[in-house]
Amino acid sequence: MARIFMDGFELGDTSLWNTLDNAYAASSSFPAGFSGTYYLNCIGTWSAEKIFSTTYSDLYFAFKIYKPSTYSYEQILNIKDSAGTIIFSIGVNFISKYLEARLGTYNASVIATGTIPIRVLKAYLIELRYKPLNSGGVITVKVDGVQDINYSGDTTAGLEEIKIFHLGGLSGVDAYTQFDDIVVDNANWIGNTKLGIIVPNGTGTTNNWTASAGNAWDCLNEIPPVDTDYVYSNTTNQIATYAMTTIASMNSVKSIQLQGRAAYEGSPTPTKIQLGVRASGTDYFATDFSPGVGFGMLTKILELNPADSAAWEQADIDALEVGVKATA
Repeated sequence: MARIFMDGFELGDTSLWNTLDNAYAASSSFPAGFSGTYYLNCIGTWSAEKIFSTTYSDLYFAFKIYKPSTYSYEQILNIKDSAGTIIFSIGVNFISKYLEARLGTYNASVIATGTIPIRVLKAYLIELRYKPLNSGGVITVKVDGVQDINYSGDTTAGLEEIKIFHLGGLSGVDAYTQFDDIVVDNANWIGNTKLGIIVPNGTGTTNNWTASAGNAWDCLNEIPPVDTDYVYSNTTNQIATYAMTTIASMNSVKSIQLQGRAAYEGSPTPTKIQLGVRASGTDYFATDFSPGVGFGMLTKILELNPADSAAWEQADIDALEVGVKATA
């Protein structure tokens, strides 16, 4: 019952997404109302797709959109079931300027229409609760915190489950939309969340992994990531933690997401790694990941500080060390 996915594209790439159709993390012409430095750029039919590790029966989504140009209809979001069928979609009709919800893809019948205009050259926070059922299902959409669509009844054009989250266009329909601050939760409304980034900038308490060259933290803090320098270990239970940069003036911290790129080479003794933190003088590592032979992104979301099982505070983040552990 928690956050299950977040991306603000602040690593300068789209490595958290499973399928890309030309969409990329952009930083030029940064839209007012977005946060950080990067955002997802979906021009024409460009899109990004996230495949969840399991199916869900009820999810909350939040993301910011910005329309740099206008066409007669522009796709924003598609939800697919485990069979790959588009069971629900939202787009903007730029004749009426309202959001339209459909069971199925962009040319399916409209089942609900909003009343809040979505205009070009302005950022909007879109929130969605989606519960796919043949009867008793729920579609609720908020725009900038105000309820715009509230529909119940048959809410799926396929199975009663959510497996894939698709942002942007499709073959046959454009998006012309930019996205930022994307969060998915399986329990609660998300609200106006801003996603930032902190990166290694110094040696932490434990430094048992070897740098490929120079300072270890300089092998880990490139934006976008660079895979030609790295830290490595071939000893089980070796840990490396790193001091981190900070973010000023956070109102509150809803969660943190650890991200790391990893690969294995040859026949290593440890075959798995764990991402973790050092908080209040103690290391906390959990969840074994099995890296592939090529570098790939690993993530772990922590909604609570493991040192006290309470919500994160700015002081916790400012003192945090983040690191990695080699495991068998």
